[in-house]
Amino acid sequence: MNVRGARLLVAAFVIAAASLTTSAAVRPPKLQYDISTLPNGLTLVLSEDHSTPIVHLQVWYHVGSKNEKKGRLLREKACDLKDGKSCNDLGTAWSEGKNGAPKPDFVKAKGFYEKACKLADGLGCFNLGNVYRVGEGVKKDVRLAFANFQKSCELDEAKGCTELGIMHYEGTGTPQDADKAIALLEKACKLGSQPACKNVEKIRKK
Repeated sequence: MNVRGARLLVAAFVIAAASLTTSAAVRPPKLQYDISTLPNGLTLVLSEDHSTPIVHLQVWYHVGSKNEKKGRLLREKACDLKDGKSCNDLGTAWSEGKNGAPKPDFVKAKGFYEKACKLADGLGCFNLGNVYRVGEGVKKDVRLAFANFQKSCELDEAKGCTELGIMHYEGTGTPQDADKAIALLEKACKLGSQPACKNVEKIRKK
């Protein structure tokens, strides 16, 4: 074999070897995993890798713009079936123009808050009270704000008790009464409202 032939043979061997190396480099390793579904519908994907002593957890939600409209429609069905929480969630969606609501619509929001409150959802009553307190899509009405905050508090919603306590303390929509204000704020505090706990401390220091 002449020198030129030897060079061509070597070049062909190098090209073939490089091709094999590149092909092997881009081939991903085979991933071993198990898939199961929990009783609550959650899909569990488990992949064990004992090369390192760590545990890694990821939680994926099927949410986002492509799912928001479908999610809103499902909540509407739940609301029609008298699920108060779903009604309140829809009120919030329409109030903010999010979660499937194309733009804010305070009239629709108020309607869903009213339905939620009638279904004894404390947060729905609070949000309805807030609608009347700030005049969101309706004329401000302190009396209706007070009434809805009161119902919210009776349903053990901390936010409702907090607002009701503040109104009693300031004398807004009701005669000023520091004792009632403290009692309501203490209830809100026990229900987990940190602002209510701080307000009780401030009132007692005065």
